[in-house]
Amino acid sequence: MNLVQHRSKINILEVLYLILTVIVFELLDKSTLFIGQIVFCISLLSNIQLLYKYRKVDIFFIFLGFSFIHIFYIFVYYFFDIPYHYILKYQTLYNTNKIIFIQFIVLRLIFNGVSSKNYIIPRLNLLPIKNKYAFWIFLFILIILIPISNSGLSTISSDYSIETKSSIWFEYSVIFIIIASLYANTKIKTHTLKTIGFIFMCMPLLYGKRLAFLMVGLTLFNLYYSGKIKTKYLLFLFIGGFLVLRSFAVIRSNGLAGLSVQSVIFSVNNSGTLSNGPGGVLVSSVTYFGLIKEGIFNLVFSLKSFIGMFLSILIPSSLNIPETYVNTQALKYENIPGNGGFPGIYFYLWGRYIGVFIGSLLLNFFIKKSQYSTKYAIYGVFLLSTFPRWYTYNMHILIKMGAWLFILLIISKIYIKTTR
Repeated sequence: MNLVQHRSKINILEVLYLILTVIVFELLDKSTLFIGQIVFCISLLSNIQLLYKYRKVDIFFIFLGFSFIHIFYIFVYYFFDIPYHYILKYQTLYNTNKIIFIQFIVLRLIFNGVSSKNYIIPRLNLLPIKNKYAFWIFLFILIILIPISNSGLSTISSDYSIETKSSIWFEYSVIFIIIASLYANTKIKTHTLKTIGFIFMCMPLLYGKRLAFLMVGLTLFNLYYSGKIKTKYLLFLFIGGFLVLRSFAVIRSNGLAGLSVQSVIFSVNNSGTLSNGPGGVLVSSVTYFGLIKEGIFNLVFSLKSFIGMFLSILIPSSLNIPETYVNTQALKYENIPGNGGFPGIYFYLWGRYIGVFIGSLLLNFFIKKSQYSTKYAIYGVFLLSTFPRWYTYNMHILIKMGAWLFILLIISKIYIKTTR
């Protein structure tokens, strides 16, 4: 037990090293290409090192593969002078270097002190609970959500803008799948839930919603397959899945005529700029940072945004503090391709570098704790299934949807106690 507790501690030396790195970075001229190239290479190598370290922990390997893609593509900006997006106003070396550096800090802190050899995957702490009705109630809710999720939506559109119509229920199906799995104590229940989950995984693709597809797929993986597939097969699946989704994105935007090696692999469009998710997320992040630097997103804005995120658990967006939704506020000053943004820029908005350290270490806390108790394991599955949303769009999902996950879980437990 002492050994397990030791492995769960924060690596203080690494934290101090990162603090020193921040001090040194802030003393450098962040507007130079050479400094940017160094920061990019360090960030890329750090991600590769973490990928190798956690190659046998599949849920981390997948997450780090996802983060690697969002760093790797930016090499064309640093070494070939190719813009990572057509929106150029805040796409400066200074802003870009700052965001890449902050994300380097975030990723190191998320995995600070996390064991790569003895990590207990959350799935192993989720033992099915026997109850006559609980599973079927949540399954019934999922079935009802199928027509609700599809209501009012049209099939694949080429519009990637922030106004693209979507159904939040595709994503909310994740919490119902997780809770239903807790009561799937027979093979029939398990297979039934997997079938419904597979339907929810595929439905978003009809409307071009790749994030929802990934999140539901990761939920099923983390609940039932984590620890059962070798890394080499995961790598093959990851590369194959990446190529399929990239091809899907190109066809969605430009039709079959636009399908080529350049558009799929390198994602460089005819105008000579990157045209992919990583570029869009980064340009949104540098836009937020630019607005912080200009004083538009000041400390008052930051405080309101932070408070509003928690208020969003219980009140609709129409009644919430406007600053809660950073993306829509940014649109008042500059166009952005979506509601994207790395977690580092949100942490920085809410608390500057202190926010970056505290926010990242909180994620680290939940990842570590998911090894040792059911309630943390539930949130661990949720955290590691929804990273396509919170790592590249916004952090609200971890608070709002995470809160509703536990509210529904508490209701289900009260129901079980009253029906015994």
